[in-house]
Amino acid sequence: MNKVVIQCKTKNEFKFLMQLYDKRGWKWYDGDSPTKNIDLWNQYKQNTCVEFSDRFTYSTINYFKKEGFKIFELDKILKRIMK
Repeated sequence: MNKVVIQCKTKNEFKFLMQLYDKRGWKWYDGDSPTKNIDLWNQYKQNTCVEFSDRFTYSTINYFKKEGFKIFELDKILKRIMK
């Protein structure tokens, strides 16, 4: 299993990522649509990380670091794509 998460430093980044996940047909671990829970970002704010998986969850960057996940920042990913 790949242990990868995407850090969303802003609510707009989180919303964008959820829209991408929704287009892929991915779901929250409980089966909900990704775009149903946009306000979850407010819990951890700039420390919010989301698993890169078709069944995903979220937590703080510190939690995922402690669990050995590779962390990618969404803003840096997008900058590399847009070059």
